[in-house]
Amino acid sequence: MDIGKYLQRIGLSSPPGALSPRGPAVAPQGSPAGGAFEEPQPALRGAGQVKNSETGCFGPPFDHLISMVSLGQGVGGGGLLALRRWVWESGFREPLSLETTKTDTGEPQTQGHLDYRIRREEDMHFLECRGEGGKRKDGGEWTGMYKFTLEPRQRENFAEMCDYHQSSPSSIFFCKSLCTIATPAGRLTYIGHRLITTRFPTAQAALNTSKRELQDEEIPGILESEFGVVLTSPLIPKDQEIAPPSVMY
Repeated sequence: MDIGKYLQRIGLSSPPGALSPRGPAVAPQGSPAGGAFEEPQPALRGAGQVKNSETGCFGPPFDHLISMVSLGQGVGGGGLLALRRWVWESGFREPLSLETTKTDTGEPQTQGHLDYRIRREEDMHFLECRGEGGKRKDGGEWTGMYKFTLEPRQRENFAEMCDYHQSSPSSIFFCKSLCTIATPAGRLTYIGHRLITTRFPTAQAALNTSKRELQDEEIPGILESEFGVVLTSPLIPKDQEIAPPSVMY
């Protein structure tokens, strides 16, 4: 597999808002205003390990590629006063931009209907969220998403894990047929023999998730009508149990 083409296809090599060849220029929540500016520094790649929701285990190192951007905060004609590092996440759940300098306090960062925090243990950072059950503001529990370090990585470092996800019984991408898209109201996911519709909470309605069991013969039609995917050959759906990894990370 060509790693560069794969990353471009899933939108990780050039996140939305990439305005400069030096790296993505993002406008994260809490950016300074009123005469201040933020100067984008070259984008870096970090390595994460995703926590599997079915096995409860973290994946191996280099399981997930993360884009990191450092923004210099300046005033007026501007010398840089400070650097703030942000994690730009466009390949896991919803697009996120989270400030890593808030790790020491574990301060929540709200985006959409969820709270997120980055918790630090020595050199390892843990991205967690709460609010999936609509309890963000009244003591909902924090759920782990993945852990990562801030050490810069090269794209080639992820080649081995790209093969892993195409061949390992511990990878969801090997065990399950999978297709997912964001929708204006939430997210639509086909996985194995299920169609999962998630509607995010609004002022009028709570978070709602519905699941529909599918027969083999229904799946190609669902992919075409709901996802715009037209298959040119027969589909044999994969719906295997995901095995816990042989090594705990």
